[in-house]
Amino acid sequence: MTLTNSIWLLLCSMLVFGMQIGFLAIESGLTRPKNSISVAAKNIIDGMLSFLLFWILGWGIMEGSDYGGLIGFSEFWGPANLDNETIAKFVFFALFCCTSTTIVSGAIAERVNIKSYLYITILVSGLIFPIIAHWVWHPQGLLSSLGFVDYAGSTVVHGTGGFIALVAAYMVGPRTGRFSADGKAWKGSQLPMSAAGCLLLCLGFLGFNGGSGLALNQDTWRVILITLLCISGGLLGGVIQSVARHGLVSFNALIVGPLSGAVASCAFCPWLDPTGAIALGGIAGVLAGETGLILEKRKIDDVVGAVPVHLVGGLVGSILGALFVDSELFSQSRWQTLGIQAIGSVVHGTAVVGVAWLTLKFIDRWQPLRVPIQEELEGLNYREHGKATRWGDLVQFINWQREHDLTLEARARVDEFSEEGQVAAQLNLLLDDINKREQALELAKNLAEQANRAKSKFLSTTSHELRTPLNAIIGYSEMLAEDLQNSSYHEDIDRIKQSGTYLLSLINDMLDISRLDSGRFKMQANWVILEDFAAEIESLTLPLTKKQMNSLSVEVKADAKQLYFDPVRLKQVLMNLLGNACKFTEKGTVKLLLEESRGSLRCQVEDSGRGLTPSEIKRIFKPFEQALRIDSLSGTGLGLTISQGIVKEMGGTIAVESKVGHGSCFSFKIDVKKELELADDRLMVLLVDDDPGTRLLVREYLNELGFQVDQAASVVEACAKLETGSYRMVITDYIFPDDNGGAIVQRVRDQGLLYPVLIITGFADKIVCGENVSILAKPFDLEQLCRALTNLNVEVNEKASRSA
Repeated sequence: MTLTNSIWLLLCSMLVFGMQIGFLAIESGLTRPKNSISVAAKNIIDGMLSFLLFWILGWGIMEGSDYGGLIGFSEFWGPANLDNETIAKFVFFALFCCTSTTIVSGAIAERVNIKSYLYITILVSGLIFPIIAHWVWHPQGLLSSLGFVDYAGSTVVHGTGGFIALVAAYMVGPRTGRFSADGKAWKGSQLPMSAAGCLLLCLGFLGFNGGSGLALNQDTWRVILITLLCISGGLLGGVIQSVARHGLVSFNALIVGPLSGAVASCAFCPWLDPTGAIALGGIAGVLAGETGLILEKRKIDDVVGAVPVHLVGGLVGSILGALFVDSELFSQSRWQTLGIQAIGSVVHGTAVVGVAWLTLKFIDRWQPLRVPIQEELEGLNYREHGKATRWGDLVQFINWQREHDLTLEARARVDEFSEEGQVAAQLNLLLDDINKREQALELAKNLAEQANRAKSKFLSTTSHELRTPLNAIIGYSEMLAEDLQNSSYHEDIDRIKQSGTYLLSLINDMLDISRLDSGRFKMQANWVILEDFAAEIESLTLPLTKKQMNSLSVEVKADAKQLYFDPVRLKQVLMNLLGNACKFTEKGTVKLLLEESRGSLRCQVEDSGRGLTPSEIKRIFKPFEQALRIDSLSGTGLGLTISQGIVKEMGGTIAVESKVGHGSCFSFKIDVKKELELADDRLMVLLVDDDPGTRLLVREYLNELGFQVDQAASVVEACAKLETGSYRMVITDYIFPDDNGGAIVQRVRDQGLLYPVLIITGFADKIVCGENVSILAKPFDLEQLCRALTNLNVEVNEKASRSA
C-alpha cells in the first residue's frame, strides 16, 4: 500500500469515525430530553469500547488464521505487523466494528440498563461482528468461499447490527406508554439535530464505501457517485412511501429513506449501474418505510429506525443489488449471484439471530436488560448519570409539585437565555398568580364563615328571644279561647292564635335554613317500625285531607319490619309534601308510598290537584318562592327548600313530575339500614312478647339505654330469628299462647351461645333460673330494668341509667 493509499484510508477512517457523531445526533434528537444524556453516554462508551475490543479480540478473529471457514485464531491483542498499511487497515475495520455496535444502541434507547448495554457491546464487538467479517471478507471464510459479495458491509456491518437490534428491541419490549393513545404522538426532543445527524451519516458513507477498496484508484470516484445516487434514490423512495401512506412528507421519511439507500449501496457499489443505483436506493427507501409501519403494528419499539435502515437496507443491497449491477463491470451472472446472495443472507441472519437471542437471554437473566419502570419514568439522565437537562429539571420540578399537591412557595430554576428558562419563568408567574388567588379565596372563605357564624348567632339569639313571648301569646290565646267560647271575641282570639303559630313556624323554618347552610344540621337516626311510622303520618294527614274533601291512600312495601333512619326529619319532609298536596287538591286523591328496597327507602307523594307548570317547578325549591298563594297564611315559601336540604342530608334528592290539570308527584330515595344491619356498635337485643303494648314500652326503655332492638311476637318467630340474627342478649316474656319462654332459653343454649337472657313475667317466684338467666317481675320501671341488666353484667348507657 502506497503512502497515498494509506493517507486516503485514514481520511476515510476519519469520515467513518464521524459517523459516531451522526449516530449520537440522530439518537439524541429522536429521544426524549430526560434520556438524551444517557444516549450520548452509550454512544461514547460503545465507540471507545468497541475499538478496544477489536484490538484485543476482533482483529484476530477476523484476520487470523482460518479454522474451517468459521473463525480466525491468531494475531490477538492487535496486528502482528504494525506497518502503515496494516495500521490503516486495522483502524478502518475497527471503526466498522464500532458502527455495527452503535446500530443496536439506537433501537433500544431510553429503557436499557447501562451495565447490560456494556455486555451487549462486548458481545457484538468482541464476538459476532468479527466472526461475520471473517466469513465474508477472509479468503477462506464460509460465505466468501461461496462467492458471497459484500464490498462495504451491507451484510457484515449493517445487517449484523440490524439483526441484533431487532432481537434486542423485541426482547426488551417497548418504552412504557409508547403504544398507548398518547404514546403514538411521541416526538423527538430535537428533530433538527436528527437531520444534522442524518447528513453526517451520509457524509460518513462516502468514507465507508470510498475506503472499502483499501486504495485510492480508478473505482473510488465511481463508488462515491454511486453512493450519492443511492442516497438520493432512498430519499425519493421514502417520500413516495410517506405520501402514499400518510398523504404528506413525514420527517421520518427524510431520515430513514436516504440512510436506507446509503446502506443498500454498500454491497455492490463499484459495479452498480447509475440508474440501477437510484432504483436500488428507491426500493430500500420504500421497504424501510413499510417496515417501520410493520414494527409499530407489532409493537416493536425501534426508537431511531435502526431495523428499517440497517437491516432492511442491508438485505435490499445484499440481495437485490445483484440485479442492478453493470454487466460490463461485474463478470458473474446476475441471477446466479442473486441466488448466492440470498443463501448467504439466510445463513448470516440465522446465525446472528440465534447467537443474539441465546446470549441476550443469558445476559437478561444474569443482569436485567431493562431498567425498573420507576427509573424509566424518571429518566435515565438522572437515574444513571446524576445529570439532567434544563427540560429534565423543569419536568422534575413539575412532577415534584404534583406529588406535593402544588406547593405554591416553591419556584422553578430560571435560565433567562434558553427556551426552557422562558417556560420556567412563565410557570413561576402562573404559580404566583395561583398563590394570589388562593390567598384571596382563603380570605373570602374566612369572611364568609365569619358572616355565616354571625348570621347563625343572630338567628339563634333572636329566635330564643321571640319564642318566649310567642309561647305566652299562643298559650294565653288558647286559654282565652276556652273561656270565651261563646263570646263575639272568639273569632278574633282564634286569629291571634293562628298568627302566633304562623310566626313560630316561620322562626323554626329560618333556624332550619340556617343549620342547613352552616352544615350544623344534625340527623338522629333510630330503629323505626315502618308500618307504625306510616300509620302516624296517616293520622296526622287525615284532618288535612278532610278539609278539602280529599281521599288519602297510604301504602307500605318493605321486607324488613324495622329500618334505621331519622324519623323526625323524614316526618317533617313528608308532612310538608303531604300538606302541599292536600292544600292544592280539592275533592281529589292524595297518595303516599313508602317502599324499601336494597338499602334505600323510596318515598313518593302523589296528588290529583292543579299540577305545576315547568317554570313553577324550576322555582319551588328556592327560598321564599311559592307556586301559588291561596291565602295570607299559606306558608313561608321555605318548606320545600328545607325539605330538599333534609333529603340531601339523607343521601337523596327530591324529584318532581307534574302536568297542569292532572296533579303532581314528588319522590325521593334515602339511604336506610335494615333491622339487623348494625348502624353502630351498640348491643343488638331480641325482644320477645306477644303483647304489642309491652313491646313498645320495653323497646323505648332499651333505646333510651343505648340498645338496638329487634322484635318477635311469638316463640316460633323468635326461634326463626335466632337462627339468622346476630344478637347479644334476649329479653322475653314467659307465657305465650303457643309455648313458653323456656323454649327460647333452650334454643339459645342449643346453639352453644351463652349470652344473657332476661325473662319478664308476672310469675317470677315459679321460674327456676339457669346460667346467665335473670328474672324481672311485672310491673317494672326503667330503674328496675337497669338493675336487672346490671345483674347480668350488661353495660347500659350511663347517662340514661343515672336519670332512671
